[in-house]
Amino acid sequence: MLCLSSSPLGRLGGAIIKQIMKRKQEAYLSMVRKTVNYLNKRKDIWKTNTVMIEIVDYIEDLYGEILEMAGVQNKKTEGSTKSKLKYRVKLNNTTNFFQGIIRSYAQTIGDLVIYENFRNPISIISRIKDTEIYMRANVVADFAKTNLPQLKNHGMTQKMINKYEKEIAGYKKFLVAPQMIIVERKTATAYMKVLFKKISEQLNLHLDNNMMQYKIEQTEFYEVYKNVKIIYDNPTIHKSLKGKVTNKKTGKPKENVTVTVIPENNPKNTKFKKITSKLGNYEFKTLPEGKCKVIFEKTGCKTITVNSAIFKNNLTRLSVEMEESPNELMIE
Repeated sequence: MLCLSSSPLGRLGGAIIKQIMKRKQEAYLSMVRKTVNYLNKRKDIWKTNTVMIEIVDYIEDLYGEILEMAGVQNKKTEGSTKSKLKYRVKLNNTTNFFQGIIRSYAQTIGDLVIYENFRNPISIISRIKDTEIYMRANVVADFAKTNLPQLKNHGMTQKMINKYEKEIAGYKKFLVAPQMIIVERKTATAYMKVLFKKISEQLNLHLDNNMMQYKIEQTEFYEVYKNVKIIYDNPTIHKSLKGKVTNKKTGKPKENVTVTVIPENNPKNTKFKKITSKLGNYEFKTLPEGKCKVIFEKTGCKTITVNSAIFKNNLTRLSVEMEESPNELMIE
């Protein structure tokens, strides 16, 4: 079984994630890593649970895929751009040199059309767009190959043409490289959304359901598991707690859910309340630091109570799925 914090994925994950992932994704993946590490430390409890073994293994595989896609997202175009510029300067100079030989030939035979077609000086060649210089260089090379017998008297050789064609091919490689990297990054971003959806399903549906069997007989194990799964984020301006409420069956947002926060150290019995939006979102800007209970209530749905905590200079993310039933559900 892989321990994510000590594995190559775990060690590299933080550096990669901080560079290219959204803050929410970074926080979520950190929670996944902590959850799996905790489960592996307490594997003595569930080592004979074959279903849970498959779930945890799959979560670890998804975690690894996400880090792999994060690496693709982090690909830079700077290196290929510098190489392209290097080839561009070389191509500009060679194209200018070849055109000089062709113009010399054109003057010898008195062909003004050929002369005009290849008269661009280096100052103009240098300002031609990247794709245009590639096409221009091919025109020059094709003319040189076709008219090599005549151009030999003006200094042209087959070896020179071969070298020029290699320069053109090398330039083409670096011309398309940045575009290819951009496409790869977009593809990786889209696939990461799929991976996050899959890993969320494994955690919040399959793993949660499987862990229910330990709620009574292994209470401490179950309680720590639920607490580890709470997502803590980096500081966000004037925000303490936020999340989303969805329908457990349909996955659709739950509007008008009352979210109540009751601090544990609360002699005045102060309660903080918010109502979820049309998108099921809620947000508390300022809450007292320390342990608290977060209660989610709506008529016709099971009431959910979560033991959570608010930390100084940290945002706590807490999302829940509500069932359409009047009975109360307690989550430790």
